[in-house]
Amino acid sequence: MKFRHPSKERLRAWLTGAEANDAEIEAHIDDCERCSSVIEAMGEVEISEPLVFALAQVLAAPQNLPDRLESRVSAKLGGRELVGLMAEMFGAGMETSRLLIVDPPPQDTLT
Repeated sequence: MKFRHPSKERLRAWLTGAEANDAEIEAHIDDCERCSSVIEAMGEVEISEPLVFALAQVLAAPQNLPDRLESRVSAKLGGRELVGLMAEMFGAGMETSRLLIVDPPPQDTLT
């Protein structure tokens, strides 16, 4: 027995999630260009308020996000300052070593 095209109401119910577990409809929609185009033509589906509220809760940024970002940025900047300070200290040691190790300039022997 071949599966008939579902009605627009049944396609709308599948699209809104009322018949999301209906594997027979899902398989038909995957294979049927006509039903796929009907779904596309339906445009935006009216979303229920509880779903909108749930999505808003899930997708909302945490309340403490600005504080967390500020502390992480401060930690990163502090780490860079420490690296810069260590590089300067290492550079000063290298410069001191170069000055101490370089051969002294030749002295005039005109006496």
